[in-house]
Amino acid sequence: KSLAYSVLDVILEKGIIAGLEHFKELKKSDTYAIKENEMNSVGYQLLQTGKTKEAIEIFKLNTESFPQSGNTYDSLGEAYLKDGNKKLALENYKKSVVLDPHNENGKKVLEEISKS
Repeated sequence: KSLAYSVLDVILEKGIIAGLEHFKELKKSDTYAIKENEMNSVGYQLLQTGKTKEAIEIFKLNTESFPQSGNTYDSLGEAYLKDGNKKLALENYKKSVVLDPHNENGKKVLEEISKS
């Protein structure tokens, strides 16, 4: 089981604050490296189970850990959109497209949001 999923387990058992603390403890150690795609996967699992606020926190952590990845901002934008926060969704999708000009999903969602 990956370290990212140990963070998910803590979130599900003890809540988001405990999960974030667990992540920070793991991150302090050079021995443990949590990959961007693993954290994204954890965020999406939370999103799919209706834990949108928790997913946002994980995606925010992922953008902090991997600030040059357009994918992390795309995922955060999606979570904000699902949470009903169009302003923050727009900000994150825009950043995603700037970092990754080939992000067709981000471009499509930006277009859809701007029409509504």
